[in-house]
Amino acid sequence: NLKTGQGAVIDYDKLVLATGATPIIPPVEGHNLKGIFTLKTVEDADGILGFVASQKVQKAVIVGAGLIGIEAAEALVSRGVNVTVVDVLHWVLQTLLDAEVAALLTRHLEEKGVSLLLSQKVLGFEGDKGGKVRWVVTEKDRVETDIVLLAIGVRPNVKLAQDAGLAMGTSGAISVNDYLDTSDPDIYAGGDCVENTSLITGSKVYAPMGSTANKHGRTIGTNVTGGRDRFPGVLGTILLKAFDYNVGRVGLSENEAREAGFEVVT
Repeated sequence: NLKTGQGAVIDYDKLVLATGATPIIPPVEGHNLKGIFTLKTVEDADGILGFVASQKVQKAVIVGAGLIGIEAAEALVSRGVNVTVVDVLHWVLQTLLDAEVAALLTRHLEEKGVSLLLSQKVLGFEGDKGGKVRWVVTEKDRVETDIVLLAIGVRPNVKLAQDAGLAMGTSGAISVNDYLDTSDPDIYAGGDCVENTSLITGSKVYAPMGSTANKHGRTIGTNVTGGRDRFPGVLGTILLKAFDYNVGRVGLSENEAREAGFEVVT
């Protein structure tokens, strides 16, 4: 009971695990300084916007040039904040886009005033005497900032499933079949805590997306009430608004296609 703190034992015929995922926080020095945020929930967004307003933030560093990082950059720039995006990879959205497409997005981001520090690993954070973040230290730079957003991905919340003895997938998320059954026939799982099947390669992938979680929920809702719907897998579709650009992809990137054994022609 979230109000009283009391625990209880509740019987079930069918159980649904929808434990989601947790933003990754790198285990580097200074990661717990004030002014360092992650973004997963509406409450997280409210906290960031409140901090930006109350602290009169002028400079921001976003660690991670993925979906969350790029969209957050636009949101902060629109509020008059100078934004620097740092990523250890060589181009923006590298796990999703080919280099040629990413180059177009990179040019657009820079035209909008976003500074990009790519191929740079964050080594730590330094703060002031009050414990508030002031510097982001990378392999090549030391960047002054008023706020930091960590946007380097999420990890599935699987401890409960592991403790229950459920099978884990090769991706580290909960293993489910097309009906979203776990290895226990009376337990379903869906959302960011489970792995999916790639409809192109047939392999298991961890692809946490809100749209996918919505479809999982509909499938589980049908099945837990006596139906037998299937969720066959994902195509790897993403959609992103980045300032004046709409960015989308479906299927495999060039690198993913090569790794899957396809002959790539470009």
